[in-house]
Amino acid sequence: IRESVVNITTQALNPTRRRLAEGQGSGVIVSDDGYILTNYHVIEDAENCLVTLHNNRQLPAVLIGADASTDIAVLKINHLMLHSATWGNSGDLAAGDPVWAIGSPHGLENSVSFGIVSATSRDGIGRGGYDDLLQTDAALNPGNSGGPLVNAKGHLIGINMAIVGPSHRGISFAIPSNKARVIYEKIKARGGVERGWLG
Repeated sequence: IRESVVNITTQALNPTRRRLAEGQGSGVIVSDDGYILTNYHVIEDAENCLVTLHNNRQLPAVLIGADASTDIAVLKINHLMLHSATWGNSGDLAAGDPVWAIGSPHGLENSVSFGIVSATSRDGIGRGGYDDLLQTDAALNPGNSGGPLVNAKGHLIGINMAIVGPSHRGISFAIPSNKARVIYEKIKARGGVERGWLG
């Protein structure tokens, strides 16, 4: 799984200072032809995205599409012989199951933290009302956003998304893989997600 985890560096124009501001996060390769899943807030307002692979090779990434409501974004890189993650079934998770979070906290690439699933179907935490998140006590820090949460088999069962408070306090949240996969497929096919509403 660690060969499918990438570091994402972004550059965004800061209108007040009129210069580029850098940001960083994590992502996970979900197809052998270069599609990468990450958080929308990692690439939000980015002018440029640079992906660093596990072997330290850096490649420019193109934004395929994003869904702010679920905090999912899909990037694409052009590279051969990529190692993609294996999708897991987040619906099989229960409180107490062991999980591992992989990413680049504070820019420290391919860091691994361990914890358990604290709760499933947690609401009131995410953006835009589309919550249904996994809660875990695996340590997440700035830079972990967009990286994979995996089970004991190394299968992708979540996309790390948020922490409570300004630093790790034992309460972290991830987008379940079953939801992330549906959003990924829609973005890959259409460049975005369409929803019906009444009003």
